[in-house]
Amino acid sequence: MKKLSLLILIILICACNENVTFDEAQPSHLDALNAIPEAYHGSYFDESDSSFLYVDKLSISEKITAELDYPLIEFLDEIQEDENKGYVKIIAQTKEQLSIKIGETQVQSFDIRNDSIFGKVEIMDTLFSIKHQDVVKVYKDDHYFNIMNKKGDFALRKVNLESGNLIISKIQKVLDVKQLMALKNTTGNTGKGLKPTKRQFKKIAKSSFTENKRLRKVE
Repeated sequence: MKKLSLLILIILICACNENVTFDEAQPSHLDALNAIPEAYHGSYFDESDSSFLYVDKLSISEKITAELDYPLIEFLDEIQEDENKGYVKIIAQTKEQLSIKIGETQVQSFDIRNDSIFGKVEIMDTLFSIKHQDVVKVYKDDHYFNIMNKKGDFALRKVNLESGNLIISKIQKVLDVKQLMALKNTTGNTGKGLKPTKRQFKKIAKSSFTENKRLRKVE
């Protein structure tokens, strides 16, 4: 079990900004599946951060478990900074305990001892849900998981299985995608609401994804 600071915890839970998004679920010329294929169902372990991923018929969820060990003054300073961004908020505090709300739904309580704050953090986060208008499509030998953001655009993950491992890939370089789509404006590090043609998506699928996570199936 890892130890982490509040700042790292906030990044893990709230850092969902994507540099590349699409205005339609990709590939746009193919129909969406009604459910996540059964071959993906199960539990997976990520050795890089000791998290677990759970895949069922309609959703993918992640469980993050860690130990928080942090100086109380620094902890409170970071909370004050992040409260303005809506990431975290103190909901109760005594001399012995502090409870905070992370994001929209996660509530965690920590012990205060000797001017430091301690506690076990267990957070469940839904990464993908067909019920929430996320979309999965199959193209060639890969499945593409489209995750809708608050603006209605889709972040994209390419997913496949390899020798019992779940491989998740994402688009890392915005410039590569813009060049493959022959966009006139190839400057800047963001590409929002892109609209690739069938031919352009074929190029993106072949060249733009980089492995982001490799998880081992545990059941």
